Amino acid sequence: MNIEDTRTINEFKKTTFSGYKKIDVMNTVFKSIESKKIENTCHWIIECIISGYTIELWEKLCIYGSKVIHINNTSLPNYIYKQNIVFWNIVNNYNCKKNKNDILYLRNNGIVRNMCISLAIVLLSSSKTKKYKLPKIKNTDFDFTMIQTRLQSPMNLLPENTIHFNEPSELKIIMNEIFVHFKNKVNGYERCIYWICWLFEWEKLNKKKLGGWNIDERNTDIQKKYRCDMIWILWELIHIEIKTRDKFIQLQIESLYKLYIDDYTSGKRNKRIPYILNAVAYLTHNIKKTEIIHDIKSYIQAQINIDKLFEIKKCSEKKNVPIIINSPKQNKNTNKDKISDKLQQFNDIDSILFK
Repeated sequence: MNIEDTRTINEFKKTTFSGYKKIDVMNTVFKSIESKKIENTCHWIIECIISGYTIELWEKLCIYGSKVIHINNTSLPNYIYKQNIVFWNIVNNYNCKKNKNDILYLRNNGIVRNMCISLAIVLLSSSKTKKYKLPKIKNTDFDFTMIQTRLQSPMNLLPENTIHFNEPSELKIIMNEIFVHFKNKVNGYERCIYWICWLFEWEKLNKKKLGGWNIDERNTDIQKKYRCDMIWILWELIHIEIKTRDKFIQLQIESLYKLYIDDYTSGKRNKRIPYILNAVAYLTHNIKKTEIIHDIKSYIQAQINIDKLFEIKKCSEKKNVPIIINSPKQNKNTNKDKISDKLQQFNDIDSILFK
């Protein structure tokens, strides 16, 4: 069931396809997931898709997995990472970056529709019993006496040259504290998260005071202009620690890292902090492997009803405004190759669910 509305993407900046406020619809999506209301979730997910919010919605769903589900579904990070690969392989066949209107093509892509609904149902059916809140860092937390009372590491255990000689000495002290608590299964998570939040606030104070502040270049996995950031020291320590953990934990944390650096920009750094906190939780808790889908019946039923839900939305179509949208990127494949590509996309999704 295709949507044939002729409005441009600019007409959906604040108001959705059916006339609702965008911010209200986005909030309702996640409230519905939180309260495990399947029909409501599917309804509002579809409202987002047909309004051209598909990419924004997808990124929010992925981050929600780490922010709210966290370690309640321990197999979730790798599932989301593999889904994310398939999603962007499809999106990149369109010219969304050059022509914003092209994002409207995604609402009629059956695979994209199914993937958004599928991920939402996986999140909905996952347990949310353990919820973690970030500590609030006060100005008094930067007093030398206060810092001393919180430090617990008896010695420096950081690998050699983790902190460079020309970088602030505070980094070495705090990063060592975080690294030590990676092995603390009692209150290690709370300790690590406190010091990570402390570092972010300390960084803000330094940048405000000095007018600019960076570390030496690190992390060749991202563009050169983004490599001078304290965040990469944290990821470096996490990667050092996972070498001592089992393959399942390594897989989940590596998936979180790849989600964090995917198409990375400085503007995405703080939005993706939940991926780091999620990784820390895998190190500081006793982890057992869980099943991805906890309610397979609801999962399948939601897929069956997708076309019906899209058909209901057609009553809100408007076709009196001309729209010019560039067609998706055309490749040089033959028709046989194109069919093969589509089949491969379906196979990729199957492998995500059943491997």
